[in-house]
Amino acid sequence: MKAFQFRLDQVLKWRSSQVDVEKGRLAVALARAAELRRHINALESQLRTGALGYHGGTTGVELGVWGTFYKTTRKQIAELESQAQEAEAALTACRASLVEADRRLRLLQNLRQIRHDRWIADWNRELEAFAAESFLAKLQLEKGRARSSSG
Repeated sequence: MKAFQFRLDQVLKWRSSQVDVEKGRLAVALARAAELRRHINALESQLRTGALGYHGGTTGVELGVWGTFYKTTRKQIAELESQAQEAEAALTACRASLVEADRRLRLLQNLRQIRHDRWIADWNRELEAFAAESFLAKLQLEKGRARSSSG
């Protein structure tokens, strides 16, 4: 019997590499989203810390500087929030692509397993048939010898 061959092995390898590529894209998207969140949190922390530093003895110039800093920082946070939303959307798309690529890979893996199981069953049947034929041939040979030696 021929050795097992899955005709779609090249496609299976390609699907596997697709999953790896999608995992890489997902890792990049995760890192981007996390970096944006860290940056937003750092800016918000600066605003909280800066607000606590101003008390009763603050001059008008200091308050003016604080107001400018506050507006600029809020604008940066708003821009980063917008980028973070885009990054989250990209992350969701990457997850969906990874799930789809993984589904396609598992489909081919399952098909390969089914074909391999079928091949094993056929091989076992062929082996059993060969063993039965060998046994019958040996039995025939022994009967022939018994007849020739008794006759």
